[in-house]
Amino acid sequence: MFKATEMTEEYAEAISRWQYPAPYEIYSMKADEEEIEQLMNGLHAAVLDEAGELAGFLAFGWAAQVRGEASESIYKNESFSDIALGLKPELCGKGLGFALVKCAVAFIKELFPEDGVRLTVRADNPRAIQVYRRAGFSQSETFHHEDGAAYITMIL
Repeated sequence: MFKATEMTEEYAEAISRWQYPAPYEIYSMKADEEEIEQLMNGLHAAVLDEAGELAGFLAFGWAAQVRGEASESIYKNESFSDIALGLKPELCGKGLGFALVKCAVAFIKELFPEDGVRLTVRADNPRAIQVYRRAGFSQSETFHHEDGAAYITMIL
């Protein structure tokens, strides 16, 4: 259903304008040059639907980690490849999250077939946690970040 492909400046600019409704507004983008540069840093992929339309994005490696003092020891375990993902706001809540997770896992496994897969999710995002569990992820560790939020790392 979804296919990961190279992040282009056009895709990065479109993603940088995504705005999510409450209670997910924390994931909204700022549409600034810094955000576009981050999306173009080589650690992001665009995700296209069957029609070739932009449907989401993937981050991997350090770009997928919630870095901070509290998570430092978690990310020292390099037997896992980290992923993060985002679905286009208009597509959220339509049952497409599972397909996006499967796309992300297939993408990272193609790059690093020997590694386990790890993701980090805000503890206050039960919708995402449910999708990750359905995809086979299990909770690994929990930490509180300097931003005040609690996070859960999940592994596959």
